[in-house]
Amino acid sequence: MIVAQKDDIPRKYQEEIFLRAQKDNIIAALNTGSGKTLISLLLIKWIAGQDTHKGKVIVFLVPQVTLVKQQATYLQQRLPSEFKVSMLHGALDLDLTDRKGWKKRIEGSGVLVMTAQIFLNILAHSLWSLSKVSLLIFDECHHARKNHPYNVIMREYFHTKGQVDAPKVFGMTASPMWDVKDPKKSMEELEKNLDAKIIGVREHVDEMEEHSARPSEVIRLYPYPPETYIYPSPTIYQALSIIDTQTWETLDFPWPAIENRYQGTLYNLGLIPASMFLFQEVQYHTSTFLKENRQRVLLAMERDEDSMVIETPSDDKGQPLPSIQSSIPDELYLIIDILVDYEPVFFPRDPSLSLEPALSQWTTPKVHTLIDLLVEYHSPVFQCIIFVEQRQTASTLARILALTPRIRGKIRPGHLVGTGVSADGLSRPNDVSTRDVVQDFRDGKINTLIATSVAEEGLDFKECDLVVRFDGLKHNVSYVQSRGRARKKSSTFVVMVAEGDEGQIALYETLREKEPALKQAYQTRHMEVDQDGADTDEEEIDDTHPADLAIRERHVEATGAILTYDNCLNLLSNLCSLIPRDQYTSIHAPVYAYNYVPLSTTLMADPSFDPYAIGYSVTVTLPGALSLPRNELLFEGPIRRTKREAKRAAVWKAVRRLRELDVFDEHFYAVPVDADDDADGSAGRLKDSNASARKEIKDAGPVMNVNVVDPWVIGQKLWIHLVLADEEVVGGLICSTAFQPLDIFAGANRIRTLKAKPMPIIDEKAEKLAIMNEFTQRSVWIANNAKKFSPRMSFYFVPVTKEGQPDFQTMDSFLKYSRGCDDWSFVNESHYDNLFVHCKPLMGAVYLLHRIREDLSPLSKPPQGSREGDFPTYQEFWNHDWSGKRRQIVAPGDGPLVEVIRLSRNNSADTSLASGRARGRPVHTVKDGRIYPLKCCTWYSYPVALRNAYLVLPELAHQLTVHYRAQRLRTTLSLPPIPSPLLIEASTIPSANKDYSNQRLETLGDAVLQVLTTVHLFMHYPNRHEGQLTRLRQRCVANRYLFHKAHELGLEKYVNTETPQYPKWRYVLPEDTMSFYEQDKRICRETIKSVPRRSLQDCMEALMGASYLSGGMDGAMQTASVLGMEVGAPVPWFMRSEGAKNGLDVDSELPLMFQGLERDLGYRFKRKELLREALTHPSFATDGPSYQRLEFLGDAILDLVVTEHLFHNFPSATSHQLSHARARAICSPTLAHVAVFKLKLHNLLLVNSVDLSFAIEQYLPILQSLSAQDVLRNGWRYDPPKAISDVFESVMGAVFVDTGYNFEETAQVMQVAMDEVLQHVSPEIALDPMSELTRWVSGSGCQAPVRAQKQTKQMNAYDKEGIAILLHGTVVSGPVVSTSLQVAKFMAAEIALTVLKKEESDLSLKKICVCSEINSAADLLTLSSVADPSAETVNDQSAASSTSDSEEVSEVESILLETKEEKSQDQHVPNDDSEVLLTGLRNLILR
Repeated sequence: MIVAQKDDIPRKYQEEIFLRAQKDNIIAALNTGSGKTLISLLLIKWIAGQDTHKGKVIVFLVPQVTLVKQQATYLQQRLPSEFKVSMLHGALDLDLTDRKGWKKRIEGSGVLVMTAQIFLNILAHSLWSLSKVSLLIFDECHHARKNHPYNVIMREYFHTKGQVDAPKVFGMTASPMWDVKDPKKSMEELEKNLDAKIIGVREHVDEMEEHSARPSEVIRLYPYPPETYIYPSPTIYQALSIIDTQTWETLDFPWPAIENRYQGTLYNLGLIPASMFLFQEVQYHTSTFLKENRQRVLLAMERDEDSMVIETPSDDKGQPLPSIQSSIPDELYLIIDILVDYEPVFFPRDPSLSLEPALSQWTTPKVHTLIDLLVEYHSPVFQCIIFVEQRQTASTLARILALTPRIRGKIRPGHLVGTGVSADGLSRPNDVSTRDVVQDFRDGKINTLIATSVAEEGLDFKECDLVVRFDGLKHNVSYVQSRGRARKKSSTFVVMVAEGDEGQIALYETLREKEPALKQAYQTRHMEVDQDGADTDEEEIDDTHPADLAIRERHVEATGAILTYDNCLNLLSNLCSLIPRDQYTSIHAPVYAYNYVPLSTTLMADPSFDPYAIGYSVTVTLPGALSLPRNELLFEGPIRRTKREAKRAAVWKAVRRLRELDVFDEHFYAVPVDADDDADGSAGRLKDSNASARKEIKDAGPVMNVNVVDPWVIGQKLWIHLVLADEEVVGGLICSTAFQPLDIFAGANRIRTLKAKPMPIIDEKAEKLAIMNEFTQRSVWIANNAKKFSPRMSFYFVPVTKEGQPDFQTMDSFLKYSRGCDDWSFVNESHYDNLFVHCKPLMGAVYLLHRIREDLSPLSKPPQGSREGDFPTYQEFWNHDWSGKRRQIVAPGDGPLVEVIRLSRNNSADTSLASGRARGRPVHTVKDGRIYPLKCCTWYSYPVALRNAYLVLPELAHQLTVHYRAQRLRTTLSLPPIPSPLLIEASTIPSANKDYSNQRLETLGDAVLQVLTTVHLFMHYPNRHEGQLTRLRQRCVANRYLFHKAHELGLEKYVNTETPQYPKWRYVLPEDTMSFYEQDKRICRETIKSVPRRSLQDCMEALMGASYLSGGMDGAMQTASVLGMEVGAPVPWFMRSEGAKNGLDVDSELPLMFQGLERDLGYRFKRKELLREALTHPSFATDGPSYQRLEFLGDAILDLVVTEHLFHNFPSATSHQLSHARARAICSPTLAHVAVFKLKLHNLLLVNSVDLSFAIEQYLPILQSLSAQDVLRNGWRYDPPKAISDVFESVMGAVFVDTGYNFEETAQVMQVAMDEVLQHVSPEIALDPMSELTRWVSGSGCQAPVRAQKQTKQMNAYDKEGIAILLHGTVVSGPVVSTSLQVAKFMAAEIALTVLKKEESDLSLKKICVCSEINSAADLLTLSSVADPSAETVNDQSAASSTSDSEEVSEVESILLETKEEKSQDQHVPNDDSEVLLTGLRNLILR
């Protein structure tokens, strides 16, 4: 249905542009609001009626996602419903690999409105081609410059230029010029990029001006902000600054970036807005951390609650066990405490508390000036847009304006910023509104919009009364586009400028004064040509002869990609630009040689030509760094009549051959572009995934709820597993899963399970199962967990008969008196230490009968020193101990007493995988016995051996679970025979809080995967240079690619997430699980778990590490193949490479200069040409390959050799420690030291660069004087030429290839070469000086950040750039000038640390630190104790609680319950589990 609109009738000036657009490709340069979109609508209707449109679509491109819906809606309302308008943008659920889906989507549309990047992806993957586009519309086309997607699309367009089916181009803009200083050049560039002419209205200018009036323009000056504010201390910034850098990194908070944005907001808006932004940003990151680590935090909270009522857990030697909470930095609680303290300041719930009094005092004069403007221009129908630069400025300024009393009720502000993450990837937008702000502004619900550049162009708003440039102008486009929002004659455009900012005023005046001339320039630009009726295509001078054009060659790939004379130069140039080079190597570019040939001597002779005319042929020589065979570097082109055409012909021939050699791919990309590229350009291909799986991957957040294999279920068929403790049968474990036999150590006991046997059919099955279920439930209560849990057990653990079947007689006997028997007449001394006792007032505890005390009565006096010793009688003690606020209990006054021993419960599955022994269970017992009145006690009989078995049951069940998952993982994925312990470790994520996780294996596996991928790419693409191979490798090992592969395989089903401690018994059936007696129901052995998204890629790499440890490189290769990695077929490398095979028998004499290297390496080369290649610097590689490809190979091999060495020699080192040590061992200074000191490679390097040779000579004495310890410890001091370390890696790569790709043999050679480095490298290597300085300053109590600032220093009459270290605005050291800014920073930090530590120095920390609240480390520790209650307090509470045996709901649970209730009543608290957790932690801290 077509919706008629008042503005749909074109005006004369619009018809003028439309008629000219029918003839040529044009860029319509019209004022904002003049109806350019209507002209595009007319053009769409005209094109759609042409015969040439059949089978094609019209593409309408917009620069921002926010414009897609607006423009699509506009077109759909005005076009017939049969002519479908489709919207395409990045949020689609259609993956680019779904070719059928895309074809259906595109072919079913008449107009496709989309962002430029989406269209680029469509073209790159040959989902559609430009030849199937009839009209290409560019909205806001002035962006078609540099590397904007508009410009990249036009590069593809030029590939089809000259063909009859090329699309018509129509551009729309209000600002066709970026540079007002050279408008002609700016317009020519835009016209060239879009293959179109810029035109304006000529004949109906007055009509256009009438409908796009220009507003009045005003400059409003404001004072600079004060240098200092007088405010109460500490601010939230000062409070958060005490957190050390290491903590922010551990929590993954981008504190340096947050701090920079805070400082910018402080200068721009003032203290209150900046503090408000800082609070919201830190709160967001804290909430995200809690959400991603919810289970760990809950366990830490539970441990806090337990520590108040029980003794500290200890191991067998009495040493305290590490707290689970230790895995979470204590400073997190301090951060939460700070947020709690400052929340009422920024978001007061009490109406009496408000920011209003502080707004006028602690906001900048710039904000005050803006408020004055709003008051001055406000009217009842007021509409205003305020343009700012940064997102946090928009969101914070909107809140400040809403709180300002002078404009409250008049100004209804909202903010509009870009969607998703910020440019630096910090976080989501602050204070994100769920409303459609654009629509609210159109509807008048909001009358003041604070926006970034996203609102400058394209969005359809009503004419605004006031438009304010709050932040300064940068170029002509920002001036024209923002002013265009004020397009009424009564509108006002205000540019805010700081007093004395002459540069900004001059820029504004220049833009304003030159605008009429600029507009006149593009309105009359093509007037003469059009009046003469000349063909516009002839305007561009091209000396190509028609005869040459007629014989041009053209190649089309099966994918539709086209190679022409027009694009071949760009393709070759792009390929060469990707070749890596150092500062000593010139740009890699082809060399062209022109040959002159008389045309009369060739077949190209033409009678109409001058017989003495000259033709040309070109010989192109490709850079040797392309790593091609020598005979493939030179191409001689055919003869042509002009130099330019001869050059094109030669390059076309070269590129065609490069495609045959697979240097270019089937789309003529030097590096393939994938659909799933992420922000950093590295991603992987997701193949053969169904739509639902792809959508699930796209929607996956930081934490995913997934189905995880869980074997515990009760079904129709049951299996019994006999359990042996120290070779004695103690019971039978029954469930519907048959486990493999298991042999482990749990606690101090050796536990074995025998082979599963099917349970025989038993009579009265339902009744028998109910007995086993109740017995197991009661046993768990006795031995494991006293908290309430589901009554339906997921397995049974019961006593067995001698025949190995359930002992129902014993179970019936126990269940008959499971609540206890109060008839003590049967009890005698033979029952001592064999009967279990309940004390009725203390039903939560379990006791073992030690003896009956006939010699005592409740009225007896307790002995001194006992826990009852402070009371005159036992009875009075019990009355006091058992009574509370809700109950009063009077103990009996007569009868004998029973002496009992309180028994421990164990719900822990904390088993060490490395040793096979449990780390120890928390023992919740008292050291002395208990005395209770016999009349208050009941007894029951229970097999002691079985109860002891129940104590280790959680550990046994956990081990059965993880072993079962490992077996399923191995069989489901057809993995090679990796031992179960390694598979279990590889599948256990850090949040499981075990003493092992997959992080060490992940570090090793990452290096293994790098090697496998590197070797595969090296062999599969023998003609691609290092730059191409590096980008391919980045894509193949990128985290996103690994995540996709893991998700395809369903790897999340086998992840071990269970923590050692569970608040409740976990082995129960869900309430909605089918009953065991239901027929024809398939048993589901899965349960839902929360798994961090990152854990999937970690498990992939950990599996690679596990397979390498168990099966070497062949085993890792098989695993990688099974996992679908890009490593080639699982065939040994020497069998893949013909070159390797042929080279094995080659044996020629090595030049004398290289023979010493063989001796130093302890290896004799078979293929001598490999050594020459490995020693050839790119500057020397004029007619053959350089060392770059071998360096690419050697780098990965070296990484794995060092990683494996550290992995085996430091088994207790963490993944972070391994990575830190590895980085030191393979950094450029270390490898350069080995290359010079050990192998003397500097004497053998073939180099043709005077500068590089001189740089190497300069550094030689330094490298030769260092020891391995020196370079490992102080490597940051040195910056040797990278070529020295590169050649070492390339030689190692040459050894690897020469051995026939034998990794083990190559590793031995590397270990010999690096023996000194490997002897001294360790995880304990000191941090660099900057990290040390930051840590020391923070640890000394100083709240101020340490800053490294670039400064110039005059040296020998020249200014050189160096680094200075500043603290509290004072230069402590520097500027220090060195070989690089990085080295200079470290040196300056080292000096600064020495200066600050000297108390007698004027720059000592004690003298320059002006922190008002904290001046020493002791004060810092005191403040930290607020978030971490002292041990003394905990011990006091534990002692107070030890006299009570009653078990109540934990304080943490009650706090969380209270928090949920508060949340339901208070809409200010977000409905989010992480916020509930944050609030619960806050309440715990406050209590």
